[in-house]
Amino acid sequence: MPTIRWTGNGQAVAQRQEVGINVLDLTTTYGITIGGVTISVAAVTNEAATITALAAALNASSHPYFKYITWSKQGSTFPVLRAISDVAGMPHVFTTSAVGGTGSWEAITITVANAGPNDINDPNNWSSLSVPTTSDIIVFENNSQNVCWGLDQNSITWAQLIMKSSYIGRIGLRSDVFAISADGSSTTTIQEYREDYLKVKITLTDIGETTSTNNIGSGRIKINNTLSTGSPVINILKTGTASSDSGYPAIRLLTNNANLILNVSSAVAGIGIAFERETETSLLATINNNASDAQTKIWTGSGATITTINSVYGDLHIDAAATITTIKIQAGNLYLQGNYVVTSLYNYGAVINADISIGTVYQYNGTIDLTLTSSAKTITLLKLEGGLLYYDPNYKTITTIQYGGKVKVQR
Repeated sequence: MPTIRWTGNGQAVAQRQEVGINVLDLTTTYGITIGGVTISVAAVTNEAATITALAAALNASSHPYFKYITWSKQGSTFPVLRAISDVAGMPHVFTTSAVGGTGSWEAITITVANAGPNDINDPNNWSSLSVPTTSDIIVFENNSQNVCWGLDQNSITWAQLIMKSSYIGRIGLRSDVFAISADGSSTTTIQEYREDYLKVKITLTDIGETTSTNNIGSGRIKINNTLSTGSPVINILKTGTASSDSGYPAIRLLTNNANLILNVSSAVAGIGIAFERETETSLLATINNNASDAQTKIWTGSGATITTINSVYGDLHIDAAATITTIKIQAGNLYLQGNYVVTSLYNYGAVINADISIGTVYQYNGTIDLTLTSSAKTITLLKLEGGLLYYDPNYKTITTIQYGGKVKVQR
């Protein structure tokens, strides 16, 4: 298993793509689509004239998806539409459309691939001078180059990803803004259409190991681990000191394995699972939050399917797509809200705010507050050994309460 380190030493090269008209039909409208936005022109006279008109329309657009590309007609006998990125090292993705009539386009050809210090697919960005492949061990350390492009590596499986806290670059792009610089740091207020997570199968992921004096860590790590077989593990020893993106945790994860285990030691800048977009989904077996600090924060979105959650300390904000079998929490704060059910909830000393239905609650200490909202929810069995209970019987139904110790109930 070769160990390959990210260096970010690539030199920026502007991407160039070309496409020709396959069949010209004067009743066809020919267009280019980027991120769901299409600019098109009706066919005129011949292929060269049609491509020239379309290039002019594309260059005249002020839409950010088209604005950072120069479009031109190249060739005469076999004319093509050429697209060159105005920002070397920043790629674009477009498709063609031919509406009405019998007209059609040829296949798009990338004549010059994007390259630069922020592209995974540039071999110059790796210590091996080759792009990582299946069974490699990937290491990010002592480096600040962002990873923005070539993020879809879904066809391969890394044996291990090691991301040390001395790596202070960013992995992935924000989804709610559009990157207009090669390193992704400059943006404009329109949604990103390109891949924004590092999408790859990973057997073992270790994030946050401290090995040097530069331990700020990354403010953005977005990983979509698509490995659906075996039993992958993600260990987060620590996050960066702060998130690079206001309103989002520093580490955002997508997972796709019913056996996956997420172990957390500290997450002061936050971890989100299927949290960035409402449409995101994730599948995993267990979240083990072993943090001893109150600053650790974990969020799960409404598309997350989780079997078990164990938590020592910190703040957990839990939404889910399906029933969570077991939650055990020692201390800190737990917020349960959404359209799902918890089968068994164990509270040993935390403050729990619950606005979901629960099968059985075992409370030995701490607080469970059922007054978060006025929505109707049911707890089938509440076993109170200690602590506090707040609930309004007008909205929350507790089928059976069993008292086993000193308990305060406020209705």
